[in-house]
Amino acid sequence: MLKPVFFGEISDFLYIYIMDFLRIEILNPKAGQLLDDLAALKLISIKKEKPTDFYRFLKKLRTKSKGKFTEELIAEEVMAVRKKRYAGKTTKNRN
Repeated sequence: MLKPVFFGEISDFLYIYIMDFLRIEILNPKAGQLLDDLAALKLISIKKEKPTDFYRFLKKLRTKSKGKFTEELIAEEVMAVRKKRYAGKTTKNRN
């Protein structure tokens, strides 16, 4: 994208390229092909990021899990933890 940069006099404009960096999540493989085509035309540059330690840790945890988590399973676990946490406590009316 060309953006003008002003240097004092009205006629002293210098146009420079401003590079925008975007992180894109590809949801459809066809979009990945489009990006590859744009890179082949030298319209964009694609750089792969190295996975972070946190990402590697999560991947390791997920591979060791015994099954897939469902919303129902997570909701049951949350309810069990809440029930245990709030057992014996009563709600007070704050009028």
